[in-house]
Amino acid sequence: MIKKTEFFLMLFVLLGLIAEKIDFPAAVLLILFSFMLLSVFYFLFGFALFNGIEYKDILVSDTYKKTRTWKIIMGVVMGWLNSIMVGGILFTVQGYPGAELLLFVSIFPLALLDMAAFFVLHPEAEDKYRLSLFWRNYVLLGLGFLAWFAL
Repeated sequence: MIKKTEFFLMLFVLLGLIAEKIDFPAAVLLILFSFMLLSVFYFLFGFALFNGIEYKDILVSDTYKKTRTWKIIMGVVMGWLNSIMVGGILFTVQGYPGAELLLFVSIFPLALLDMAAFFVLHPEAEDKYRLSLFWRNYVLLGLGFLAWFAL
């Protein structure tokens, strides 16, 4: 369910961007609302998303006994960095000042953390976990780099 929420929030963001391109009257509100919802989602639930924990299991202590501590910490940090990056992309799309700083603060640490997680730190980690981190973060990193070069 948590992956479906992320998917629908990303569709909501895409809908807002399309609405802006076709000059929909409330496109700015739609963009702001959708980007901020996605950012808050990553900030609050990033650890659960990256570790495959569902909403109903977030408050159950047995869930965390099966998950290693470093995975939870990586999920929290990556969720925060993804949240900052979504904010930076929003600032770029809207032309607000501060977009460059938000993107800088999120792109480089996230890229280094992803490379460390995927190649160096824990090569014995499950492939499903590593591939989830890799694809989700590198798609977002690609969007962040596009926004960075759009400045």
